[in-house]
Amino acid sequence: ITIEKATTDNADVNAEKDEDLFPNLIKVDYNDKYCGFDPNEDFDGATTAELADFIGDNNKFFLPVFKLMKERKKKGTFNFSAFLCPPAYFAYRKMTGTAIMSLIIQLALWLPSVIYFLGSMISKYNMPDNDLVAFISMIDINSPLFMAIYNVGWVLGYVFLFYCATMANHIYYRFAVKRIKFLKSKNALTEKNIKRFGRTSNAGLTLMIIVYAFIAFLITFATAFVS
Repeated sequence: ITIEKATTDNADVNAEKDEDLFPNLIKVDYNDKYCGFDPNEDFDGATTAELADFIGDNNKFFLPVFKLMKERKKKGTFNFSAFLCPPAYFAYRKMTGTAIMSLIIQLALWLPSVIYFLGSMISKYNMPDNDLVAFISMIDINSPLFMAIYNVGWVLGYVFLFYCATMANHIYYRFAVKRIKFLKSKNALTEKNIKRFGRTSNAGLTLMIIVYAFIAFLITFATAFVS
């Protein structure tokens, strides 16, 4: 028996063992545009080929994830980019409404932390006499009630990040399928419309980063500029 034949035999045996241990293992061929999946396989009204075209770059990440969710009825899969900054990630994937909603939720959850930060600045430094300073000064940031709200907001802020990280792929899946089905219903599933409604948006990502930077600027210098 040759070394090559022995290696092949061992690989076959290991593959059989893997199939025995993991009967639901999804085989992925990354050399194929569709990761080895059937291009015409249905995903709730969209085919593998349509999803791959809609996703564009990084379809070799999403197609196996979508397949996994379909085969195992599993919604939760981890997305590290969504964990770092959910609004920016959703904006990058052209989910504008989801991006705005996630930004609003984040701001609401971090508001007690912002108030605490501004209250600490006011107590330590000479701040201009304006309405915002007067309003923040009225809040006892060291009271048990405020500290409870602060801690709850802080914890829920991270819970929201983990939720986005584990559910972002499923949210994107539903978004992609919905968009594809809509375009098909209008007989408008063309390359032009796929580029318009699908794939990625560097402009959206850049805009969300600018929004974050502007909010950070406002928080840092709010007490100095509010009249």
